Amino acid sequence: MSYLKERSKKINAQIVQHKNCFIPQIEAIETTAFNYVVKHFQSYLMSNYEINKIIVIDPYMTVADLQRLTLLFGGNSKNILEVVTKFEAYRREEVDKEQTIQEIVKGKNKLVSNGVFKNINIYHSQCSMHDRYFIFGHNERIISIFTIGGSINQNFENYINIQVVSDMYLWDSINHYHDLLKENLKAEY
Repeated sequence: MSYLKERSKKINAQIVQHKNCFIPQIEAIETTAFNYVVKHFQSYLMSNYEINKIIVIDPYMTVADLQRLTLLFGGNSKNILEVVTKFEAYRREEVDKEQTIQEIVKGKNKLVSNGVFKNINIYHSQCSMHDRYFIFGHNERIISIFTIGGSINQNFENYINIQVVSDMYLWDSINHYHDLLKENLKAEY
């Protein structure tokens, strides 16, 4: 390899934060985009052991999505999963919102009783929602925030991006948005 090419690769490696900003559909080789994201976040949780709270903001929530969240973040009985949603469902999976909520609550209770999570709190917000976020923290202190380019229901296909938020103004805005969502609740499960 030429000197300039090698030097360029070293500089690029220092500038680009590949591990926390990516498009799974492009990165996933010999696996699915969803499995690539599962591996990424399981590794992220293992290397950041102080994380004990995971907040998911996604307007779409179905029974299958609870299973996807379990694959992404489950397996450590010290972690609390908090989901803020509007329970908007894709028609192809579940149509009746009340039935969906009952099934999710039943699944949530099984996961907690089996030690997959310490606790799961699900908040049914009445606020307008569109963007999706994963917020990782220790108790009430936020450690990191990721923006997610599509619903969990899409399995990270269709070139959905995942980005870590490093801008403090955006970080504060997302935290404020989370607070607003929880102030306007229809129900808590």
